[in-house]
This record gives sequence, structure tokens and C-alpha cells, in this order.
Amino acid sequence: MRMTSARLHRVELNPGKISRMSGLHDLVVLNLPAKNAKAMRTAFKVIWEAIRCSREGKILWGEIDDFLQRIEREQGRVPEVTNVALCKARKLMRKAGYIEYRDLHWRFSKRAASALRSLADKADLLQEVLDPAEQGKALHELMYEL
Repeated sequence: MRMTSARLHRVELNPGKISRMSGLHDLVVLNLPAKNAKAMRTAFKVIWEAIRCSREGKILWGEIDDFLQRIEREQGRVPEVTNVALCKARKLMRKAGYIEYRDLHWRFSKRAASALRSLADKADLLQEVLDPAEQGKALHELMYEL
């Protein structure tokens, strides 16, 4: 995927991917599946955790460095993240709709939060359906609702 494209970032979903998602790492791999995207995946996780761990759920861009220093103090090592990877990951997260820039702060998008919540609920519904024909019908309805 070229980062200069003006189109929105789309994530391909199918029943296998939905059922295997268990946490942040799986979400990151869904968004950045390339083998050579290790730095971008780490940057994606750092931005996500920095916003999640902030007091008000929003951060200034300069607070990322403070977050990395806090990780180094707590864990004794800091993730290998360049400023370029952080900027590219931020751009991808913004295009995908995970984060937004409001009032000089970066924060999680309400649209993305509700979409992820509904995706998790629908994945649970797909897990409960045992008949393959019903599962196919439920998956078909899920794809057209997204």
C-alpha cells in the first residue's frame, strides 16, 4: 500500500481473521500485514498504547517521547521506533479512522471505537452460529453492514 494515496485505508475481513483476533497485535497485523513492516507495527502499537494510557485519552505529539522514556524506565528497554515510522503509522491510523486530531491533541476516534465494538459483537455472533449455512448468511449480512 502506498502511503501517498488519497483513498481511505481498507481492512479485508473474513470469518477466519475475525475469529482469530485476540488483541492489539492481531489488529496491527490486520492493518500492516507486510513482512517488512516491523517498524511500522511497533510504531502503531506505541501510538495506540500512548493514547490508551494517557490520563484524558488524548496526547500531544511530543508526549510520545515521554511515553517511550516511561517504557524504558519500567521495562529497562525501549522499542526501536524511528520518527519516520511514527509519522507513517500516525498517518495510516488517521486514514483508517482509528485516531483523529481535535483541539491540538491526538485521540481515538469515536467512529472507530464504535466500529471496533460492533465488529467484536458481530464476531461473537458468528462464533455462536454452528450451522455452516447460517454462518455464511450471517457473514454476508456482516460484510454489507460494514
